[in-house]
Amino acid sequence: MLELCRLFFENLPSQNVRYCHWKSNGHLKQALTGQTDLDVLIHEEDKEAFNQALQQFNFLEIISPPDKRFPYLEDYLGFDTQTGDLIHLHVHYKLLMGQRFIKNHHLPLESLFFDNLIVKDGIYIPRPELELILLVIRAGMKVEFISLIKHAIKDVTAPGYTAFPFEIEQEFKALIADSDMDILYALLHATQLPISPAIFKKFIAQFQNKSLKFYDLIILNRNVLSALKDFRRDTHTSTVLRYYWLLFRSLKTINTLFPAKKKSLVNRGFSFSIVGADGSGKSTLTEDLRQWLAWKLVVNPYYYGIPKTAFINFLDFSNRQLKKLSLPFVNTPIICLLWVYVAKGRYSISQQIVKKVANKEIAITDRFPLK
Repeated sequence: MLELCRLFFENLPSQNVRYCHWKSNGHLKQALTGQTDLDVLIHEEDKEAFNQALQQFNFLEIISPPDKRFPYLEDYLGFDTQTGDLIHLHVHYKLLMGQRFIKNHHLPLESLFFDNLIVKDGIYIPRPELELILLVIRAGMKVEFISLIKHAIKDVTAPGYTAFPFEIEQEFKALIADSDMDILYALLHATQLPISPAIFKKFIAQFQNKSLKFYDLIILNRNVLSALKDFRRDTHTSTVLRYYWLLFRSLKTINTLFPAKKKSLVNRGFSFSIVGADGSGKSTLTEDLRQWLAWKLVVNPYYYGIPKTAFINFLDFSNRQLKKLSLPFVNTPIICLLWVYVAKGRYSISQQIVKKVANKEIAITDRFPLK
């Protein structure tokens, strides 16, 4: 566990902050070492004390692009001074879930979660039975057409296949193995959700027997969405249209043309310049910093040196040839033209950086913008 995670999560109970890492606890160790996000549910009444803890440990708030923002959900980035690793806190104040891109359902189970916590790796997490209930619901909501087509084909060519990603399959296996089914059904009753225990019993049995067919997932999806329709946050047609638009945008070809943006800082961006002698490693360090910060943030690298363009190469070649011919009256204007061209490029870069910083993004420059 990163030292920042250990100190931060040890501090929360001492400040009377009720919290739990509410999902994907099969990957909790990876999250506590900064490899994946930490999905933390915070009791809404403890938000002020939690914010004070965030400030105490120097967490910075970051914001998602508009199409990935949801109510009662915040993001924070922490820095572990011992390792240089970044920690991403995905902070939830309500349990929002649903289809990808829209999270259109709120299940009011927060109190039930805080009443059924256990400790794993020093962190509060929900009982596996409760986590399994929500994983079945979440998986049922997220069934998608393309995954179903693939599953239907695999039903013929590779029996036992499921449409779930490998990580979700592993999560199901671990949670089912750790769960007491009597406790699971008791907790399901305590949720007071209008969803039949038979849905869970059938799904768990089919998953364990590797007998899930594509049409079983369609039935699961219809049953879950139908049972929980009164828990939707929005019933407008615009929500459905937004879902299909974002689904279209996520297609590989479309995403290549219009890549999804990462998160940015809240108040303002920053620019950093790497300065040093030729051969000192400025370009390498600039790229290392870009990769490190780009894990979660929008980072823009810039080069203030002489650009390696065809026009520059032509001017440089012409300059060298004219020097050999001892024609300074021609050579001098070419050198001047080269430096005016370079200066214009540097000025343009400076203007871009001002805009990026104003847009709460980060700019890293190789060399410094000289006058």
